[in-house]
Amino acid sequence: MVSQDFYKNGKYGNFDKLYYTQLKEIVSVSQDQNVVSTRKAAKMLGVSLRTVQLWVEAGVLQAWKTAGNHRRVYVSSIEQLLRQRSGGVPHVLVVEDDPVVQAYYQALFEQVQPPVDVRYAEDGFVGLMLFGTREPDLMIVDIDMPYMDGLQMLAAMDKMAASVDKVIVTSLSEAEIAQRGEIPAGVPVHAKPLSKLSFQSILNTLPGRPALVDEQTAEA
Repeated sequence: MVSQDFYKNGKYGNFDKLYYTQLKEIVSVSQDQNVVSTRKAAKMLGVSLRTVQLWVEAGVLQAWKTAGNHRRVYVSSIEQLLRQRSGGVPHVLVVEDDPVVQAYYQALFEQVQPPVDVRYAEDGFVGLMLFGTREPDLMIVDIDMPYMDGLQMLAAMDKMAASVDKVIVTSLSEAEIAQRGEIPAGVPVHAKPLSKLSFQSILNTLPGRPALVDEQTAEA
C-alpha cells in the first residue's frame, strides 16, 4: 500500500491531495476486488484483446480504469460470462430496437416453462457483439433498426451462425424487405405483432421444447 507519508516526506512533497485520494480509492478497490488486465481477460475467455475491449465498452464485462488509463476487468464478471457461455439453459437473443416490442417479448418469455435465458440487443451491431459473447440457440430478429439493420447483421454473420435457428419478425411488407436486401435461405418471416401461436411455433425449435404456460388458449 502506498502511504500518504511517502508523498509528504519524499520527493513528491507537493503531491496533489486530490490525486492521492483517487489513487487511494483505486488501490482500495484493487485489494477488495480480484481484477486482471484486458490481455489476461482475453486469454481467460479465449478471445482477442480487441473483443474484450469492445465487451467492456458495451458493458458485457465490468471493468474500471487506472490513473494511467489502463482497464482492469473484474474476474467475477469474466467468470459470470464463462458460465453464461457454457450453461445448459436454452438461450435466445432478441435483436429489436423498439422498447415497446421488447417489453412484449419479455412478457411472453415470462410465461414460458421451463424458463429460457433471453438477452436483448437494440440494433444489429450490438446483436453481433452479444452473439460473440455467447452463441444463442435461437435469434429473433427485426429488420428495420438504426446503425445496422437485421438483414445486414445476418449477412455479416454468414457461416458463423449457420447452426443457429433464426427467425425474422417485422412490420415491413415484402416489397420493403426486398429494398433492404435478401432474406437468408431457410429463415422464416413473421409479421408484427407476433401472435402467441406464432411465438409458440418459434419456441418449438429450442432444446426441451419450452412452452407458454397458457399454450392451450394460445391466440391465433
